[in-house]
Amino acid sequence: MDKRELFEKAITQDQQFSQYDLEDLLKMGSFLGRNPNFFKKIYKVYAFQNETTLEFKPEIGAPIIVVFEDEYKQITITRLKAEIKFSHNVFLSFMHLIDACFMELIPLGSVVELDTEYLSNRMKKMIENSERNVMAMIVGHKVGLEERKINVHVDYVAEMWPLGQYLGIPRIFTSNVMIKKIIHRGMTNDFECEFSWKIREQVISRKSRSILFVVPDEKVQKILESEGELKDGK
Repeated sequence: MDKRELFEKAITQDQQFSQYDLEDLLKMGSFLGRNPNFFKKIYKVYAFQNETTLEFKPEIGAPIIVVFEDEYKQITITRLKAEIKFSHNVFLSFMHLIDACFMELIPLGSVVELDTEYLSNRMKKMIENSERNVMAMIVGHKVGLEERKINVHVDYVAEMWPLGQYLGIPRIFTSNVMIKKIIHRGMTNDFECEFSWKIREQVISRKSRSILFVVPDEKVQKILESEGELKDGK
């Protein structure tokens, strides 16, 4: 099974997408999965609500247009003859499945540069006088929060680099959309690749949702505030 097949499996198993044309969903999802920077930009606009229309023109192929309407509660994605209208709940589900199936699962031990706009106010205050880029080392993948009786997970648990837990600095919950670039890539081998694929499959089979793509509510917000340094953008 490849990434597109895993995505198709996930889409067909989710009743939220039963009203949509499957081929349109697969083509749109695959396109966004192949263009991670634009995928990140879509999420950022949704999270911070600072634009209403996005357009991306690839070097080869037709452009794609994303329109946010009704106070970001309806999202329309158009490419060629395909036009898909999502409520914001279904949109977040669609984005989650693209992320889970197509986006890179960065190896443990990797050091990454974070997009500071997503950091919590507490973390921003800690770094406000620093001119250095904010970097973190990934120490955990798809860490579940099932003990909180919510079937969600955080994509990455990370330590501030090079500080670690020095002076009680908290760990960070982060994700691919919050990572600007990989500074140093952690060790990989055949076992790591096989294990990473199993993680993808388990996320889909368990129908676990990345906390980044959950409609914020009081319960989720408490987790964000008490257990990690992640800003939801709202």
